[in-house]
Formats: sequence, C-alpha cells, structure tokens
Amino acid sequence: MASGELNIVVLGGSAAGLGVSHYLLKHYIPKLPKDNGRYKIILVNPSEKFFFRIASPRASLGEKHIPSEKYLFDLKEGFKEYPPDSIDFVKGKAISLEYESCTVTVQATDRSNTTSQIPYYALVIATGSRAQESWYHQSGTTEEVKASFADYQNRVKDAKSVIISGGGPVGVETAGELGELKNGSPGWFSSTPAHKTTDITLYSGGERLLPTLRPAIGQTAELFLRRLGVDVVHGLRFTSTSKAANGKTVVTFSDGSTKEVDIFINATGVTPNSEWLPSELRDAKGFVKTNKQTHRVDDAGPRVYAVGDVSGVGNRTAMCINDAVPAASTNIGRDLEAAAKGLAKPEGPDRIFKLNEKETMVVPVGKSKGVGAYNGTRLPSFAVWLIKGRDYLTSLAGGTLDGSSFKKESKWTPDVV
Repeated sequence: MASGELNIVVLGGSAAGLGVSHYLLKHYIPKLPKDNGRYKIILVNPSEKFFFRIASPRASLGEKHIPSEKYLFDLKEGFKEYPPDSIDFVKGKAISLEYESCTVTVQATDRSNTTSQIPYYALVIATGSRAQESWYHQSGTTEEVKASFADYQNRVKDAKSVIISGGGPVGVETAGELGELKNGSPGWFSSTPAHKTTDITLYSGGERLLPTLRPAIGQTAELFLRRLGVDVVHGLRFTSTSKAANGKTVVTFSDGSTKEVDIFINATGVTPNSEWLPSELRDAKGFVKTNKQTHRVDDAGPRVYAVGDVSGVGNRTAMCINDAVPAASTNIGRDLEAAAKGLAKPEGPDRIFKLNEKETMVVPVGKSKGVGAYNGTRLPSFAVWLIKGRDYLTSLAGGTLDGSSFKKESKWTPDVV
C-alpha cells in the first residue's frame, strides 16, 4: 500500500460486507488518529451491484413479480455520503490470501481477468456462500445473475413437472412461489387450485418442513403449499440427478426409486465461498475458522476477521447478520484503535457476539400466506405477509445498501469475567 495508507480490505458486497463497511465508516474511522496514516475501506465485489438475494424466490420469476430495481442496486450510490478518499471499489473476486505478508490477490471479473495484489492493514472476509441453484446467489457478475434468472424463467414457463429438494425456508418459499404461479390459488371454499397445470413436489428430506421451527408451524406451511397444488413428501431425500435423452432430469432418491421431471431444484443448503483461502484457515465444511465470540480469524494473524455466511458463525439468517455486524465491527474498530496506540490488543474485554437462539423465522408461502415466529412467539399468516410476504423485504434493502440500518452505534455492555 502507498505510504500513509492503511487499507481495510472488505471482501464481499452483500449484507455482511456492506454492514461492516458502513459501521466502520460511521462510528470508528472518523475517530482514529490522523497522524498514523489514512484509513481507507477497499470494498471488493464481483459486481458493481448489490444483489438483495432474499428476494430471489419471487424475483427469479420475472420483472412483473419483483422489478430488478428493487433487488439490484449500485454499490457506489450507497456510499456517497462519505468523503471520496475514504473508500475505493474493486470489481473482482479474491483468489488467494497470503496472510504472512498481509496481501490478498484479486482477479478482475471483467473480460480482462487480470489479477492484482492488494495489501491490507485489516482484512474482513465477507464472501458469503452460494446456493446449489445459481439464481439464488451472486458469486459472479450482475450479468450472470440476470442470465440465470432468464434461464430459470424459460424452464419454468413450459414445465409440467417440478421437484424441489429441501424442506427449509428456501425450499418452502420456492415451492410456494412456483405453486401460485403455475397452479393459481384455491377459491374461497376449496382446498386446492381449480385448474392445476403443473405437478410440483417438495421433498423435505426429513420428517417435516422447517425443522428449526416448532412442528405445528411446519404443518401449517405444508397445508398452505397443498392449497397451491404442491405435494409434500417426507422421509425421502435425493441422492443424485442425471439428464435423460429427452432433456428431462432423472432424480434418484434414497430408497433407490427414480422420477423424471422437467425441472429439478436443489434447495438443500449452501457452500461457503472460501476455496481461495489457505486450507489451514478452513474447517471441514469449508467455513472460515472464526472465533465465534469475536469474529477474529486468529490463525491468520492480527486484524483479520470473518463475518456473515462464510464465517460459519450463527445461523446464516438476515437477523443473525444484523446482530453480528455491530459485534464484529466493534472488535475491528477497537483493534484499530489499539494498534494506533501501539498496543497489541485493546484494553478491556472484547464485544462478544451472542446468537439469539429464540425461535425466529418468517417464511412466505405464495403471495398471500406465510408462517413463522419471532423471538419465540408464533406469528399469524397475515403478520408474515406484512413483514415479508408482500415484497420479500425489498423495502428494507435500501437500509442495507446505504448503511442507515446502522446509523446509530449499537450500545453494548462488556461482559464481566
């Protein structure tokens, strides 16, 4: 880095990376001493756009469902309130880390594919995770996201049979959106659609839907899905897929049975975007070996952190990230303050991240129904629609983009040891 520059490199422009960047720019960087050097955020992301992926189950079906301006945003617009020299944007993705020399290598995601080495004073790994289906995440450019949406829409348009694997929120939400799109909703005195056109089956892979919530909530989700013409099967999970000669997909299940369908959707989990990291910094599942209390990556040397899905800390929900950002950012800021004073570590205790383990999740099932709970209290269907089902939280995307979600510094009380 140039003389006098202290780069805080943030890898990833989704909720975690944006949150930490804004939190530091609002609450810590302005307070750091100027005689040490100029602190600057360098935000590295494969696209110039912030992709609000929470909206994917509905947005992936086309512009008339959720227009792209409600889930794709210019990253730079979110940071226009800060001095221009306080942040740089790099369109690219990390491909290697040399933590001994405090350098990350980034490959451009334009046609050049050029690589560059970026030195860091502090590093925040917020590269997120990717779903099994390309339309549910952004690991590449905005053009790739749009192309995956278009491909999905073309396949859905003529599909007469669909299998969705995975009984978690993504599987349930996807099944609900497809069910209503293809089969419509039932009338006032009917329990199933009047004109079912597509066989849609959701395989939970377990004993029930939404296993992190109480059984009654999963049962209600199943009832709502059946009203949209979606069949639900428990106790079977897919083991493999293959392409048939007619272009359809053959799905093989755990009992050895097979089924041929027009579309197969794998909603069974995520893979952390961490392949580029040294193996000693990754656990057996590929998540960054992160201190679950402080978000530090202790094995990577001073001032290296992981936040969000890639960290393996918490439960990878939006609410978890919203709680993790202030905790992680406070520790980053305090580490920077300590280093500016020549101290090896901050004075006093760290800010400890504590996962809210109370039953909390909201899951729309189509455009008018939904299930969920908040802080241990079950929510009625109307409340789920009001919170998430009407717009898939896109009304809150702006707060993530511009940092207004963290306009005020989160207060905390140090734990007494």
